[in-house]
Amino acid sequence: MTFLLNEEFILRHLRPDLRNTRVAPCLLGPPAIGKTMAVNALAKNGDFAVFSIDVNTLSDAADLTGVRTVPDPKNPNRFVQIFFPHYTIQEANDHAEANPDTLVIILLDEINRTSADVTSAALTLLTSRRCGNLKLADNIRFIVTGNDKGNISMLDSASLTRFALYPVRPDAKVLLDLLGDDMQPAVRQVLTEHPDWVLQSPVPAGLIVATPDDDDDPSVSAGAVSDRQMAEFSTQMDDSQDMSQYTAPRTIEGLNLWMNELGATVMAELAVEEAVGPDGQATTELMLGMLAHTGNTAFTNEVHAKLLVSLLAPAASSGPGSMTIARPAAWDKLRAATTQNQIEQIVSSLTTDKQADVLIFALTTKAENDLTKKVLDRIVDDGALSSLTKDQQSALLNRATSNALNPASVSYFLDKSNAPLVLSLSRIHDFLAA
Repeated sequence: MTFLLNEEFILRHLRPDLRNTRVAPCLLGPPAIGKTMAVNALAKNGDFAVFSIDVNTLSDAADLTGVRTVPDPKNPNRFVQIFFPHYTIQEANDHAEANPDTLVIILLDEINRTSADVTSAALTLLTSRRCGNLKLADNIRFIVTGNDKGNISMLDSASLTRFALYPVRPDAKVLLDLLGDDMQPAVRQVLTEHPDWVLQSPVPAGLIVATPDDDDDPSVSAGAVSDRQMAEFSTQMDDSQDMSQYTAPRTIEGLNLWMNELGATVMAELAVEEAVGPDGQATTELMLGMLAHTGNTAFTNEVHAKLLVSLLAPAASSGPGSMTIARPAAWDKLRAATTQNQIEQIVSSLTTDKQADVLIFALTTKAENDLTKKVLDRIVDDGALSSLTKDQQSALLNRATSNALNPASVSYFLDKSNAPLVLSLSRIHDFLAA
């Protein structure tokens, strides 16, 4: 049984534990699932102050005990102890003394992903409530996070009795609330539609997406990550020996920050920039950047799809590639042609840019299906147009995302799957055929 990291968990479990100093709540689970994020949600409500220490970055137990043995500067053959509080602990204590009516949380993050000595020092800090010569204020409390598998320092049974152990799983709503208006619309839409996708291991995409069997899982709540999914994810990540990225609250937050930094203009440019994916298949520079942040999962692919629609659809009403673009002059000549030979001559006489204009119009027009097929055949057979430029691909995608393409013409064109021109557009086939 695991606990869903949400407001209900905070109210029913964390807050009661924090009313005394006898037991510290310990949130257990894989890295990046939102344990620290849930604790920070306490501070967002305004009645707690949170100060975090990344225990896994500490190399010396003295950082937490506040006691270090050093040579006596007056006598090199003698050693003395010096006392000093950790900066963050001193900062938290100062805040606690200045605000005696506020509970101040010291978050010891990833307590068991460090050396045994540092982990032991963290446990000592919990029980002694001292750091060197600093006695902690009465309104200071501790919350601990840790990993339950992997390369960790194991805690003995006596140490475990100092904690209330909560195996946890992430809740998409906490991430949605914390990021608020800073969350990209495509990310928000996917998490709202698929809250269980907040945690996914990479390849095959959607491996841990909820199945009908989860209907019998009492831990499932409104599409949230279930106990069964959490167990599968933990096992998959524990067995994994590669460096594949995965989808989790922390990596989603990183993806969102990256997208915010890029902005719509740059993302639109990356959306039509050709690239080769890790599997050797054609993709976009935008998709490669997204894979770097949240891995090859259903979440990443769906955000990419929705992002393309939002980036490219606005141009469908104006500008190059819009639905109101004038019919190419060459189309009138093609319509007037009376033989296949004349059609071939007209297409062959066009520059590749003009051929691209004709191609896009041919895939758009709802009439003249016979002429459309003849024109598409000739453009493909001529071979001069072997790929589209970024602007031309944008124009085509604009029409696809605006449902302006003729499905029959698109299907006829994509059936020529061995043609270089068709192959060059393989990364957007799904959008053209949608």
